[in-house]
Amino acid sequence: MYSAWIAFGGASLLIALSACRSEIPSVQSSAGPVSSEVGMARELHDAARQRIWRLTQTGLALQNETSGETQIVPLPNWLWAHAEYAGCLPDLALGPTGEVVVTSNITPTLWRVDPQTLAVTERTLWLNAEYGKEVGFTGLVYSPRQDVYFAVSALHGSLWRIDPQLRKAQMLMLQEPLRGACSVRLRARAERVERLTGLCISTESGTRNLVVAPDQRSAHARPEPCVEGPNGADVAFAR
Repeated sequence: MYSAWIAFGGASLLIALSACRSEIPSVQSSAGPVSSEVGMARELHDAARQRIWRLTQTGLALQNETSGETQIVPLPNWLWAHAEYAGCLPDLALGPTGEVVVTSNITPTLWRVDPQTLAVTERTLWLNAEYGKEVGFTGLVYSPRQDVYFAVSALHGSLWRIDPQLRKAQMLMLQEPLRGACSVRLRARAERVERLTGLCISTESGTRNLVVAPDQRSAHARPEPCVEGPNGADVAFAR
């Protein structure tokens, strides 16, 4: 089983990245206003609330499908790196009650946006791996059957399980690393009685079909093609 960790921390990572291409800043923040003209190709549709969320290079934008109005939702202290450095861009996902969760692709920090007030809460995750290193997430999806989030890291090639309170992240054991993992979606169930959770993970070598073990501590690959669930599983699961 694969459980290797790239042996460098946040500080050395930033030094190495800036040395690769000094003309592009290795780390960005959302200090300025959101520009809708510069996108990050990350968009999320909340059909239940008729909302479209867009993650741009300077923050988060919310569009009301009924009125067409766009509202800016600032993300305090949000950090991210260009895909040249972190493998892929950050991601966002809808939670069980319509909240939106935004990742950083270089730190284990999440930003939760309240579905009613749009208030933003910053959450730093405790990582179960005993390496003391930082990891960012380039793909995120909520699984209602397990009531957890699944996340991937393109740089480390790892798969994680995050509790719905956004407090802890558990790294799953894999047969091989998921290098260049840029997104994770729930796989459509072939049968209603299917008990195992399937994930479609887009990597640099194509889409991978992974099945999560019942104890959610590991995942293994399946050879057949992976078919995503309706709307890429990016829907709000009301409770």
